[in-house]
Amino acid sequence: MGKSVRRGVLAAVLVAVAFAPAQASSSPAACTAPCREAGSVLWTRSLPGTWTATNAVLGTVPTGVPENGQAYADAGPSVAAIAYGLVVRAYDTATGRPLWTTSLHGFTSGAQIVSVRVWPGVITVGVATVPLLAVSAITQITVVLSAGSGIQRRSYPAAPFGGAVAADTQHTVVVGPDAVTSYDNANGRKRWSVATGQVEQNWRVDGGHLYMAESPGGSL
Repeated sequence: MGKSVRRGVLAAVLVAVAFAPAQASSSPAACTAPCREAGSVLWTRSLPGTWTATNAVLGTVPTGVPENGQAYADAGPSVAAIAYGLVVRAYDTATGRPLWTTSLHGFTSGAQIVSVRVWPGVITVGVATVPLLAVSAITQITVVLSAGSGIQRRSYPAAPFGGAVAADTQHTVVVGPDAVTSYDNANGRKRWSVATGQVEQNWRVDGGHLYMAESPGGSL
């Protein structure tokens, strides 16, 4: 597939199957109003600028602004978020109505969003920074935003392949550079912390539990 430039088609697109009640059940659940067939498009919204869709590893990216990187999206019961560069946009999950747009502050040139997650009451955004001429020194910060307003509440250190693994309005749990730490969002203080070592470790969240590898060489 060759390159093609598309304006607006990347926009946040929600599909009904993502929110189908009891989609893991062996028998179909009763349909409640408003009822939409699984797999139907709920809404679309255009994003600013021009986007290039390719079959390369980066996929769809902002045209002419490579430092903005890829776009990342996630959705919860009430808020859907899409983020790229250092900008986060939120939409009403049910209707697609734009709620707010936030530009992250406090980052140096070249920093870019590498993840976004929607949690109850908050949105966590992973921001990677690459020091000049030091790709091996990539660092990552987890930024906590209010899901209702987009206000930037807290920032916590994260591992290059880590970040927020659980969050709500009161606290955020982050896979950090050398520990898994739970922070109090009200004051930014640590609630508890478990050391993981100086190298990036594989991790996975499943069933309310966080599993961490114990490998001397780390995730790479």
